[in-house]
Amino acid sequence: MLCWNTVSDYARCRAVFDSERERHTAAGLHLEWVRLDQQDPGRVFLMFAVEDLERAQAFIAGPVSSEAKAESGAIDGACWYIHDPA
Repeated sequence: MLCWNTVSDYARCRAVFDSERERHTAAGLHLEWVRLDQQDPGRVFLMFAVEDLERAQAFIAGPVSSEAKAESGAIDGACWYIHDPA
């Protein structure tokens, strides 16, 4: 799963994100990397390995994820469920 978020404060966002690690793992989401846009350091890209698509989608759409996004200062964002075509 590839996600991007625009955030007001990366340090605050990362602290909230890191505090949610157990919930991500329980939802079958495993962080592979985090990158910042070189031209806009408020734009954050995240890549996750996904164990189960339905469980991941339910978590991302659920209230816990929405609350964490609000607490982190996320302004905008999106996620795409991508796969290796091979």
